[in-house]
Amino acid sequence: MFTKCVFCVLLTAPLAAAVLLVARVPLASGQGESNITINLTPHKGNPILGKGPAGSWDDTTVWAPAVVFQDGLYHMFYSGARGGWAGENGQTFSIGYATSTDGLVWEKYSGNPVFKANGTGFDAAAVGWSAVLVEGDTWVLYYFAEKTFGYDGVIGRATAPGPTGPWTRSEDPVLMDGSPTEWDALGIIPLSVIATDQGYVMYYVGGRIISETGGMIGLATSPDGITWTKYDDPTTTEPPYAESDPVLPLGLEGWTMVTLNESCVRKTAAGWEMFYSERGSSKSERIPAYRIGYATSDDGIHWTKYSGFPILTYKDDPAASTSLQLLPYSVVVNDSTYLLYYDYRWSTGSIGVAMGTVTRE
Repeated sequence: MFTKCVFCVLLTAPLAAAVLLVARVPLASGQGESNITINLTPHKGNPILGKGPAGSWDDTTVWAPAVVFQDGLYHMFYSGARGGWAGENGQTFSIGYATSTDGLVWEKYSGNPVFKANGTGFDAAAVGWSAVLVEGDTWVLYYFAEKTFGYDGVIGRATAPGPTGPWTRSEDPVLMDGSPTEWDALGIIPLSVIATDQGYVMYYVGGRIISETGGMIGLATSPDGITWTKYDDPTTTEPPYAESDPVLPLGLEGWTMVTLNESCVRKTAAGWEMFYSERGSSKSERIPAYRIGYATSDDGIHWTKYSGFPILTYKDDPAASTSLQLLPYSVVVNDSTYLLYYDYRWSTGSIGVAMGTVTRE
């Protein structure tokens, strides 16, 4: 039995099959979907999760909330850092765990971090940015991993009998970043992993994520969750799209972003929906601000931007007043109520949530 994954809700089999079959259709996106009404309000108690006390493993910052609702309880996996990115005594960042009965008030696990760098192999230096599936009695964790510090990361996979472990990780990455001339070089981060009867679908971000310019969203598919194939449009044969293609690239008509970063994808009765972070270049902002947008798709590949962009900005959430940034990572829907989890970027070092509804006329 498959349950909700961290950044998504379980897809139906027919739509999943469509994703696997049309993975080479040329891209086309635009602006529209004015028949959708989005009412999301940041929680007055934000931030809902903050960094730990001095000397703790997450005393510098926490980010990348990955939330799954399982057995009547909200489970959050989040990234944390100690003493800055380089850390103290060689430590960098790890993955922690917290629980909540209502999705708003959270308690960190006393044995954190539940998943950390292995010290050897492809994830020797650091792990973070996770996506989680629950398959029967097994928890499956996809995560960003670095062999040496510096963002040139890949995606690993680990399994455990419960959310706190013990975790058994794969010996090798399950998805690599692209060659130096490709769009997804310099590191890739898992966003959404979706289980279907036909296989698995992964959304990920890649492309100059260290410089925060040129980031785009890619897609990969797998028959077993272990062996992955990136989306590749056969009509694009030259770098940076010789090996694969993003499903949400830069430069689309009606989209003004200079980079795309974190996002979360879920399936609805009407199709697919995506909450994503878009960095613009407005001169009115003190720094380039990340705003949250919304897009829809019939097949999970071709996306249409919601005409009411942006749906949330830092001006809507007082907790973002110092960072000017909102980056969505996870959405859970219970009884038609959306809980959209995001962070305020590393400088603020905390996690927030917005609640409300998304309806179609």
